[in-house]
Amino acid sequence: MALAVRGAEVYVTGYFGFLDFPVGTSTARFGPVALTSAGGGDIFVAKLTEAGNSSSFTWAEQAGGPTDDWALALALGESAVYVTGSFEGSTARFGSSSLSSAGASDVFVTKLTDSGPSGRVAWVQQVGGPGSDIAQALAVRGSTVYIGGGFTSTPARFGTSSLSSAGFSDVFVTKLTDEGPSGRFMWVQQAGGESFDASTALAVQGARCMWRA
Repeated sequence: MALAVRGAEVYVTGYFGFLDFPVGTSTARFGPVALTSAGGGDIFVAKLTEAGNSSSFTWAEQAGGPTDDWALALALGESAVYVTGSFEGSTARFGSSSLSSAGASDVFVTKLTDSGPSGRVAWVQQVGGPGSDIAQALAVRGSTVYIGGGFTSTPARFGTSSLSSAGFSDVFVTKLTDEGPSGRFMWVQQAGGESFDASTALAVQGARCMWRA
């Protein structure tokens, strides 16, 4: 569902498996790497290396659990790949970490370290509450990560801060600092009214973070 390019390296993320059908597993191949879903749809992050007239998968990683999980945005930092989206259920695994959704769906933000021939999950953070919360936009500047999306939860927690939706769904934009082995939420802002509101794109320019509904 998202793609980013740096030189001859191409990074892609999305989901594989059976969305809305959490029965059984499925296997997806990324070149020599085979990933098997834990059930429903699982998240994948893959790196390809371009060689002019050909390309090949360098590595592929997965995350998720027995229900539906999906990635919707990807951005690159220095030797890092950031991915955001949503997950459902109580056992969504991101590397050695396990997350439990507080409601119908929660937001995840994860960092993968790209060491060249392999990638691994460095940390993961979650956002949300008892409703349906989703992230659709991501932007990175240095060690600062901005995430945007929509939330229905009352309250929805962003680190030590919490928001309450004014209607069916409100916009959120939050800033997270990458501290190396972990990530920390710095602030969050909301916008919206009585109907459906969500941010679908973010851009960073100087000290400004701009979003689009």
